[in-house]
This record gives sequence, C-alpha cells and structure tokens, in this order.
Amino acid sequence: CILNDESKEIKKHINSIEVKGKDKPEYKTKMFEDFQDKKYKILLTKSKIAGFGLNLQQCNNMIFFGLNDSWEMFYQSIRRCWRYGQYKDVNVHIIMTHYEIEILENIMRKDLQAKRLKKGLIKHIKRYEEGELKMEEIKYEEDYKNKTIKGENYTAILGDSCKELKQIKNDSVDLSIYSPPFVDLYVYSNSNRDLGNCINSDIFFQQYSYIIKELLRVTKKGRLSCVHCMDIPALAQKDGYIGIKDFPGDLIRLHIGNGWIFYGRCFIQKNPQAQAIRTHSKALLFAQLRRDSSDSRPALVDQILIFKKDGKSEIPVNPVKNKELDNETWIKWACGIWTGISETNTLQYYKARDGDDEKHICPLQLETIERCIKLYSNPGETLLTPFMGIGSEIFQALKFERKGIGIELKESYFETAIRNLKAIEMQNKTLFDDFKN
Repeated sequence: CILNDESKEIKKHINSIEVKGKDKPEYKTKMFEDFQDKKYKILLTKSKIAGFGLNLQQCNNMIFFGLNDSWEMFYQSIRRCWRYGQYKDVNVHIIMTHYEIEILENIMRKDLQAKRLKKGLIKHIKRYEEGELKMEEIKYEEDYKNKTIKGENYTAILGDSCKELKQIKNDSVDLSIYSPPFVDLYVYSNSNRDLGNCINSDIFFQQYSYIIKELLRVTKKGRLSCVHCMDIPALAQKDGYIGIKDFPGDLIRLHIGNGWIFYGRCFIQKNPQAQAIRTHSKALLFAQLRRDSSDSRPALVDQILIFKKDGKSEIPVNPVKNKELDNETWIKWACGIWTGISETNTLQYYKARDGDDEKHICPLQLETIERCIKLYSNPGETLLTPFMGIGSEIFQALKFERKGIGIELKESYFETAIRNLKAIEMQNKTLFDDFKN
C-alpha cells in the first residue's frame, strides 16, 4: 500500500504481519525473514520499505492498493517475487478507483518506454562493438522520419512542427487548438527535436517561438488559436523551492512578443480529490488541511488561453446560425469557468483499445475541444494542431464536420492518431449512409 491509513484499515480485514516505516530495524528484519521462511502467509507493507533488494520468491501473489507514478518502484516491487528461483506464475493485482486510471496508464507508458530503451540500447551497443571490431568510427545520427497521410477531410504529418509547418500556406487555417509540451515536466520522446527535452526554459521558449510565429503566418486574419496549459509545480530538487510556476503567464507573454493578441482565457474546473489521488501532492490532502493549512493549495486547473491574429475576419463565425449553440449554453461557456467537463472523457478512453496502443501522457478532454470548435469555427473550416498526439483535436474536428491538419513528432503517437482518425471517418460515413437510407 501507499499510505499509513490504508495499511491500518487493511490490517483490520486481513490477517497479516505488518511492517511499517516507524518499526525498529531489528523488527523489520525478523518479520521479513519469518515471511521468507513461510512462518507467515501474508506480509503487509509499502513498496518504499520492501520494494527494493529483498528476495521474496517464496511468494507469488501480490496486491497493490493503488499506485503512485513511480514505474521503478512498481517494477522493483514486482521483482521481489518475480525473480530467479521463482517456479510459479507471479500474479499481480492492482486495486484502484477510476480516478487513478491515469496513474496506471502512466506506469504502463513508462514500462513501454523502458522496454524500448532496453531494445534500443542493445542495438546501439551492437553498432559500437561492430565498429570497434572493424576499427571504424561509428557516428550516431538521429533518424528523422517524415510522412504525410491524407484522409477525406484530414492531413496528418509525421515530423517536427518547426519544420513541417512551413509547408502550410499563408492565411489558410481557421482555428488552431493544441497542448504544447509542458516545459520540464514530462518526457514525451527521446528525440532532440522534442520541445519537452529542452535542457532549460530559455531554450524551450526560444524553440517554441518558431512554432508560434508559423502558426501566426498560417492563420487567417481575425481568427483564433486556443492553447491548453496549466500552472506547473515547482519542486525542491529541481527548482530549489516548493511552489507554483506561472507557465500560462509565460505563454501569454511569448505569444504577445511574437505578434498575437491575447484575447481571453477559460479555467476548467478540477476535482481536488481526484488530483490528490493522481499526484499524491501533500498540499491537497485532508491530513495537510488538519496539520497545517498554510501548506495546502487549490488544485491546479487547466486553462485555455485564447489568442487572436490581428485583422478583420472575412467570414464571421456564427454558432447560433450553425445550430451548434444557443443563448443559454453560450452564457455557461462565456462565464470564464468551464464546469461539467469530465476529466476522464479523453480519446484514449473513448473506445476500446489494444493493449499495445500508445497512451498519450496528457490528452485534452474531448468536451474542451468541442467547446473551442463550436465557439470559434464554422462547419467545413480547417483546424490545425502542431502537437497532434493521438489525434484528439482532429478527431473532434472531423466529428463536428470540420477539416483537420495535424503534425506529430513521435511515431507511436502518430500511428495511434491515424487509427483514431480513420475510425471517426468510417463512423461518419456509416452515420451518413444510415441517414441517407
């Protein structure tokens, strides 16, 4: 388990020996040895206590009461039982609420990355060993892959947005919606071209500026760009303090400096308990509220920053005439705080998926994209996203009878996006045929 309260409650219902962090080393050692000698059938403890180094292969059944985002801790905990000398199948059960599904998705993504890293490392070591044996210098060059796939109403481009945006014509895009990489927060891919891999914020914003300028060039006069972002936690190990960094503010200043007009923003309501479960931030825990509320803080809410290209739009956007919006709905959406958006209603949960499908780290909620599309574009117009991921924005564009252009650097995300876009086009065809018949 993860928390002391969990351990205490589990002990009430399951007859077991319990090893806690505050126990004396001598007691911990004896309990682990007794469990190894099969004097006790069930051991109740935490991964950070018993998840590293121990030989527990006499056991082959494990139950995790929830997870945190540490893949290494999860992997090492399983390896206590699943190791040399284990002659049975190791059964791992994970008990969690639906709020924690994103943590499991994150762990599985990291597991996939670890397998790719291992495979890639062996491949590169082989190249250097061959070069050494042949007395040849082996130079590593990153493989840049580029291809374009077109559907009836979408164009999907595999490649670097800084480069591929240049092939899009001036003043040809009606609306852009996207989530930029959250600076210094996630590792999205191992590419040097990936914005998320910039070594510091200055380089990140310098590189991101190229994309902002290109988006301004391809956007029609008077039309908008919707940028999804959030405040970013400041961490003691990385930043030297615990607090919050104003990432949205940085984005606003960067856009203004590159010719955009800052036109407004929406805040998307978040559930603080769900966020506490996912992130295990002590600032959102009931225990911290009772211990010292000065160390508590509000949940980090998503934001949609709205930027406008200077000039007069040739074609007005009229969601009422398009029968996509009425006055009552507009009042709810125009209040500046978007409520009623399900945090789990994302494309990766939209339909059944294969186990090998890529899971996007932070896919944008489909309802958020829907609101941006209906408010700021007309049916038949073109939507662009320079960070397509698994295709959420273009998926929604096609669903609501728009056209889409998406660019994605990571090949596994790109391939998943293509499957999603083909699926929604097929669904649209089926609906049209049913209506016609």
